[in-house]
Amino acid sequence: MRKQALAESLSDKALQGNILIVEKLKFESPKTKQAISFLKSIGIEGKKSLIVLDHFDKSTFKSFRNISKTTVLFQNNLNTFEVMNHEVVVLTQETLKKMVETGETFAVSEIVKGGVK
Repeated sequence: MRKQALAESLSDKALQGNILIVEKLKFESPKTKQAISFLKSIGIEGKKSLIVLDHFDKSTFKSFRNISKTTVLFQNNLNTFEVMNHEVVVLTQETLKKMVETGETFAVSEIVKGGVK
């Protein structure tokens, strides 16, 4: 039931064009300034954003955690509430791949249609 709800909420976001897939998301050192610059570059600065990572990366996590309206979650902690509570969901290609592998399949074609930034 929970997987289905998550799949439906992600599909809904994809249909609205509010899921972005980025090639990779990694910072060498924790720099909030770099994270803000990244959000600007993909056009979502100031929007309530959910950043979904496939694994724990201390520098990337710390870079985003102090930005208002931005939440960082790991793929295994992704839930329907967080998806619905954010305007935009940002996934890396690796995160999307792991979601498909673990059975959290959802309208992948709808998401991929948006392209990789």
